[in-house]
Amino acid sequence: MNDYTKNLQDLKEDLLNYITTRRWYGNKANLTTGLDIIDAFQIEDFVLAILSVEGASRLMYYVPLFMSKDEFSGRIGSFTDEGIKINVYDAFYFENFAKVIMRNMEHNTLLKKNNSYIQFHRTNFFQLNEENTFSVINTEQSNSSFIIGNTIIKNYRYLQFGENPDITMSMKLKENGFTHVPSLKGYMKYVSADGIIYLCSAMEYFPKSVDLWSYYNNFKVDKGSFKSKILNLASDMGTLTGEMCRTLASIKDEDFRPEKMAVSELEEVIDDSFNYLDVSREIMNKRHMELGPFSRDINKEKLKAMFTSLFSNEALMKTRVHGDYHLGQILLYRNRYYIIDFEGEPARSMLERTSRKSPFKDVSGILRSIDYLCSGVDEGMENISSEIISSFLRNYLKIIGDMNLIPTDNEKVSRLLQLFLLQKASYELLYEINNRPSWIHIPLKALKEILESLNVT
Repeated sequence: MNDYTKNLQDLKEDLLNYITTRRWYGNKANLTTGLDIIDAFQIEDFVLAILSVEGASRLMYYVPLFMSKDEFSGRIGSFTDEGIKINVYDAFYFENFAKVIMRNMEHNTLLKKNNSYIQFHRTNFFQLNEENTFSVINTEQSNSSFIIGNTIIKNYRYLQFGENPDITMSMKLKENGFTHVPSLKGYMKYVSADGIIYLCSAMEYFPKSVDLWSYYNNFKVDKGSFKSKILNLASDMGTLTGEMCRTLASIKDEDFRPEKMAVSELEEVIDDSFNYLDVSREIMNKRHMELGPFSRDINKEKLKAMFTSLFSNEALMKTRVHGDYHLGQILLYRNRYYIIDFEGEPARSMLERTSRKSPFKDVSGILRSIDYLCSGVDEGMENISSEIISSFLRNYLKIIGDMNLIPTDNEKVSRLLQLFLLQKASYELLYEINNRPSWIHIPLKALKEILESLNVT
């Protein structure tokens, strides 16, 4: 078999053009100056390429390539090898590539090259697909996923060195008795002198499952029973989130053990919230948008003093968290809930995504997601926010109550929760301003309620 890795140098311009036009390319606002081929490994007719796009910053990407004499749509480029034209495609779109990945995971294949290598790994949950149905998931973000039989393979396009929480979190939760995650069947990693990068994972796939955001949006038309369904959902999420939090806090590995949280870290949450609010206020002023509760100053120092006073002698704890926890990350399959996508917010560094945080980081995420679900349903939904929180906390606190992760005093629990809801809603406001201006009323309403509760205006 010909060594196609040597031909990548002739494809650099084509590869750069391809990468920078993909949805998963995250640096479209900045000028690019070129592409560098960091490493490449051939397996059958596929080349697993580790590439970097150069510019104001250096971003690494994983692009598996299919080399073929045949013509298909979506060609990236071509080259001539021994007088024969070879066409180059993104391997992600080809069924045989999925089969190659599964086959080599089964055998723990090692691809070695000088001082670096790619290692395929199988776990105890690995099994080859009994059927070979193949489909591509078209909703790409920082990764690309396809389904082969009863397995979903996620290809991590944007690469960072270090632990990949999408792999380790689901694996550790499952190993420690938390059954509400899909089984990790295998994964593939790239190892060089610079460290470890995870390239793909193979997870259990649930056909005809539905995420909770989609599932509960179908009930909005039935206003008579919607409120009761939402309160039941909040109760269920309190149980599920409490069980996830309890399991994460019980894992004995050094990278998972809970740690003490300094009061200064609460001040960082406040600073984070105000940074989002300041940028939002600036954009809204420029666009002459209605500022609502931001037409007057919010007393940041008063807020910091309040939390310093409340928690200076409190043994606050921080744990590993999901990090991007909302209803779209929870599947309903055969009347059971399954939490997915533990990679956190892709725009953040791997260090941030694997760092310990207050358990209320996840709590605020799911509560804000439920609040979004309630938007646009007015009838019978008065004071629903406080009822949602009560329904959620009732079960959540029951499950983690003896773990010493959060305060036992109800007022302190309420204040801590309001702080993390402030951070989440502040982020949401900036996101909606930049992406969905017609939705800004949702975080604005939440921010008004939170700020009034905190009494810092």
